[in-house]
Amino acid sequence: NFYNFLDGIDGLAALQAVVTGAGVLLAGWDPFAALLAAALVGAAAGFLPCNWSRASVFLGDIGSYFLGYTLAVLPLLAPPQLRSQAAVFVAVSLWLFLADATWTLVGRALRGERLYEAHREHLYQKLAQRWGHAKVTAAIGIGSVALTAAAHLWWRSQSPRWAWVAFGLGLILFGVEW
Repeated sequence: NFYNFLDGIDGLAALQAVVTGAGVLLAGWDPFAALLAAALVGAAAGFLPCNWSRASVFLGDIGSYFLGYTLAVLPLLAPPQLRSQAAVFVAVSLWLFLADATWTLVGRALRGERLYEAHREHLYQKLAQRWGHAKVTAAIGIGSVALTAAAHLWWRSQSPRWAWVAFGLGLILFGVEW
């Protein structure tokens, strides 16, 4: 459902699917996961030009739930001994999505607001009002590419240093986004 929350401006959810799917494809933890990630990247990349600012086609709930579900399943296709690391890999790639949705929901819960009601309080929505959809989508996409690259370096090296780099980068990017 978090993925659906972040499908509120043109191109954002599709671009994030391309970035995270490409990261999983390059990580190569399982041939079927790579095939599924490649299909996801191809579908989202093919859809993206129609969904870019001023979008003529939209994902809607069904499309965004499908992307979120597919990205959530990819780590489960990793070998059992690598599943937790694969889940961390995907979470790092999706960090800006997850942090925005979590921050917004926690804030709404602390204020006693209904979590299931529609709203325009996500950070990406506030930024889009100021800078426009295309700039915000591109900025979040670039941040996600950087996070996915850090996750990939960690995945390949298995060095805790790269895990800390990814963690620090995620905090910095979310802070900058705020």
